[in-house]
Amino acid sequence: MRFLTASLLILAAAIALPACGDKKSGDTAAAKPEVKWPAAPENGAPVAIEFVAMEGEGERRKATFTVFNFADVPVTRFVAELEYRDASGKVLKTFPHTQIEFFDKKSTGDMTAGFFMPPETTKVTAVVRLVQLGGGKPEWKAAPAPAAAPDAP
Repeated sequence: MRFLTASLLILAAAIALPACGDKKSGDTAAAKPEVKWPAAPENGAPVAIEFVAMEGEGERRKATFTVFNFADVPVTRFVAELEYRDASGKVLKTFPHTQIEFFDKKSTGDMTAGFFMPPETTKVTAVVRLVQLGGGKPEWKAAPAPAAAPDAP
């Protein structure tokens, strides 16, 4: 009888424990049907970052984003330049951001950022500069920005 009881308890635990996992990144589009995927980035970046909302008050205010991995392999790290914008869309300040997190292939995930954000910030955009891909793939780098033309004498 004890063997039967122990076996049933082990079976119940084996069924219940996988459902208790905390799912952060790697949520596929099927798991988040309410998320609408944007068009793939024009610069060829395998990752797109879309602003969702501002959260918090004062110095504790942060921006939340949805990260879209368009690659056929996981992403383990990316570097982006955050652009803090006012209500008119004017860039108030830029700040570098590095995200070290696993995003499964063809998946979405959440991201929060906002260090040194000016108080008048209403929206934050992100320009992806570098993406570290898994699966032995080389990292993706954005093309360098064109140099500004020197002032004519």
